[in-house]
Amino acid sequence: REYNDLQLQLRSSDRDSLRRKIDHVTMQLEALNKTNVINDAFYISHSEIYGTINGFRLGSVPSQPVEWEEINAAWGQTALLLQTLVSYWDFTFPQFR
Repeated sequence: REYNDLQLQLRSSDRDSLRRKIDHVTMQLEALNKTNVINDAFYISHSEIYGTINGFRLGSVPSQPVEWEEINAAWGQTALLLQTLVSYWDFTFPQFR
């Protein structure tokens, strides 16, 4: 009888341990499901009067000029974001050849 009781306790302990592991992995999976890789790869914000993508400014004004290299980099990032979204959602532009 003692042997059977010990086996039941071990099984209960194993089951509790497994349940804790499942709960932990479930929480990790929920956190990963909330992660948006596109937000991490393409940070869109603003800096003073400029819209920015990944820290590159998207334009220039005469009173606060921006180098063309930075503007080109920003629009390159914008094009890459557009391509990424089009690919992700398997979107096709109806009038694009």
